[in-house]
Amino acid sequence: MGIEYDCGTAAKDEAMCGVVMTDRPLPYDTSFGYYFEITVLAGAGESTEYSDGLTLGVTTTRPEEVRGGSDAPSSCDEIPETWAVGFDGQVWDPILNDWSACNWCGKDLKEGQKVGLLVSKSPVDQLFILVDGAVVAEGPRNIPTGRPLYGVVDLIGSTNAVALSDPETTPLPPAALQLVPKAVPSSSGRSESGRIAFRLPSRQTRSRNESKKGTSSSVAGGSVAGDKVAFEMPSFHGSQSFLAPSVSSVGSKFALPSRKAASKHHSSSAHSSAGSTSSKLAFPKFNRR
Repeated sequence: MGIEYDCGTAAKDEAMCGVVMTDRPLPYDTSFGYYFEITVLAGAGESTEYSDGLTLGVTTTRPEEVRGGSDAPSSCDEIPETWAVGFDGQVWDPILNDWSACNWCGKDLKEGQKVGLLVSKSPVDQLFILVDGAVVAEGPRNIPTGRPLYGVVDLIGSTNAVALSDPETTPLPPAALQLVPKAVPSSSGRSESGRIAFRLPSRQTRSRNESKKGTSSSVAGGSVAGDKVAFEMPSFHGSQSFLAPSVSSVGSKFALPSRKAASKHHSSSAHSSAGSTSSKLAFPKFNRR
């Protein structure tokens, strides 16, 4: 899988398999919880042959715990402790270890549309998806908001490229405020500072079309310097951007996460105080069945 990146952007050149994640935990806002947003740079055309679409989620798994290379995750549900909404209109809950249907699928997203993910603070602890400021889907409940959460984006199906907005400065859409428990906002505000970007995740092999088979996971990252560089597989440490799986190089932009997969049938199967340095995204390389 070839990838091009420029700071907080991620792109793929294949129809499937394009999992990326933030290289550091999302900032936690005491007034609402966690929120991050991406902008579609390359979406569906006039028609699309794919049943799956852009998928967003959160995970407690760190990018460095995700294996890359040929073992990189083929879809984000293979990353341990990842809650996600999208695919072909499904929700993945790792606690239930099962799929459930939802009324939203991102296969028809167009260039310029904004897709956000909110994890509402306790006692709601629930994931919601917003498109252009409107709530379009409800996700799993009981997400561990007391632990660091990383953003996950699966460039699956018709969505080929996205850009990550800075979670530190991206405002929460007004419609999302209705989903947040009423409380007096704390003066402390968001707990994270610094810019967040994407990293590549690596994967523990498991297909959504197969029955579950566990494998261990590890990391492989990648780094590249310059603007709009064709993605190669470098490894990463330090700076935050996108990283690719299993490759070594200098500088770090991308990083990959790994995962234990749970299967999906063909019907489609914390608060943390991070440093004040910048953060980005990371990608894994993989083949999807």
